[in-house]
Amino acid sequence: MEGFTNSFGLTFGTVATASEQAWVNLGRTLEVPDDGMEPGAVAMRMSAQGKDAARAFALLLESLTGPDDVVSARVSATIVKLNVDHLTPVFQALEVSERKRAAQAAAASLDTKAMVVLLQAVGRAFDLPLSQPLLELIEKLARQTETPIMANRSRADDGFRGLADHLVERWSESQINAGGSDFEEMFAHSSTSRSSIAAEAYRVVALSLETGAIGTVVWTSLKEQSRTEQGVRELIDMLARAPEAEGGVASARVMIAEQIATPSRLTQLLSEDPIDFAAVEMMVGQLRVNATKPLLGALIDAPNRATRRALMDRLVQIGPDIAPAVQERLTDRRWYVIRNMVALLRECDCAVDPSVLDGFAVHDDARVRREVLHIRMGDTTTRAAAIGAALLDKDKLIVRAGLQAARAGFPAAAVSVLARRVMEEDFPQEFRAMSLVLLGRTANIAALDPLLAYAGGGKSLLGKAKLGAKSPEMLAALSGLARSFPADRIARVLLDVAAKSKDEQIVNALRVSSSGD
Repeated sequence: MEGFTNSFGLTFGTVATASEQAWVNLGRTLEVPDDGMEPGAVAMRMSAQGKDAARAFALLLESLTGPDDVVSARVSATIVKLNVDHLTPVFQALEVSERKRAAQAAAASLDTKAMVVLLQAVGRAFDLPLSQPLLELIEKLARQTETPIMANRSRADDGFRGLADHLVERWSESQINAGGSDFEEMFAHSSTSRSSIAAEAYRVVALSLETGAIGTVVWTSLKEQSRTEQGVRELIDMLARAPEAEGGVASARVMIAEQIATPSRLTQLLSEDPIDFAAVEMMVGQLRVNATKPLLGALIDAPNRATRRALMDRLVQIGPDIAPAVQERLTDRRWYVIRNMVALLRECDCAVDPSVLDGFAVHDDARVRREVLHIRMGDTTTRAAAIGAALLDKDKLIVRAGLQAARAGFPAAAVSVLARRVMEEDFPQEFRAMSLVLLGRTANIAALDPLLAYAGGGKSLLGKAKLGAKSPEMLAALSGLARSFPADRIARVLLDVAAKSKDEQIVNALRVSSSGD
């Protein structure tokens, strides 16, 4: 064992590992002295030897226990020095079963540079040489195992070794089952079952998504996998659940998705129950505006609120470009269709000609009117009229929306509307105080009458003005008079009465107004 120890620069006891012993046995078979067991010498002798040397080399590969085995680096260096032309006869000298075991063991242990050489040699030995596109895919996978990012390197290494193992498995199956002429041709002409071919194509596409490798072999595999609807669905699942990535991996995902994503396939996905929204998300991300019509169709027929919301969220992600397709759906007479279409126009901030929505502003269903008014209150050209219309509406939610919009800026025309409306008996009680606060901040003369009406309580028996019964409405009106109309003659009388009050809330109403809050 002394020569072995010197060759590796290690110190062993009297017992060597299986791979160490196999390395020594190879040297003895090749008649290389212990002190001459270095990769170059071993490679030179291997090139000139026959079946015994081939089997000793195969046993050496089978003895390796993984990339961390100290012998693996030595064997990898030997294979690289042998090169494809000299390594091919070694594997040709082996039986099919020996060839398969040795190559699959190598796939788990050797470095990627050696494996690229070995796979080319093994492919030739099986009479199934690697095509140029497949070789380029393998070489790209090998290069990506050298990335400095640990997570990417680990994923690329697993993908590379998985593909190597899979190739050897398929080559040996082909040899046993009658063979073929070229790995690429196996997709279309192999005598193996259709399910085996599909599994192979699926794996090649999966590896492309994992590593970013793209080439003819990937497109061939994609075509084969897409021959059936089940195969397409598997591809969609694969794309939908592929991890987020950057660079070449992300580019491969986009390029493959371009071949799979179509409006008709999206329609089919949307007809499933339940809908696979991860797959839908992938499709929408690829189709963008072309996903609009399938999504709208599904939205109209969606059976529950959660599904409708999820579909609307995907449409909103597409953005304002959905407007033309959405407006086409406004011809539908069903209130919920119109409501959802108008809501989409609003949420996507679509530029809409106001005349398009004219007829819906007075729709019988309050839910439709509500969405239309939301859009109009957000448009500077229609805002004032929309707030006024909202304040006049009999639907409480619409009135609330109008008041909330007025808080951000109260148009003069809408002030007059609210001043009249707040005095009407059917005006919602819960909005009166809020309305009087808004009116009291405007300094618009139209607001004076309702403020006086709610702040005042008529006259006393002696004919003096008195405040109304204390209430949130009275306090809000009093505060508004103090803020905006302190010089008005009638208002001044009420303010003076309030100033003499010992009620803390009434006095505070005057203080709040004078502080500008």
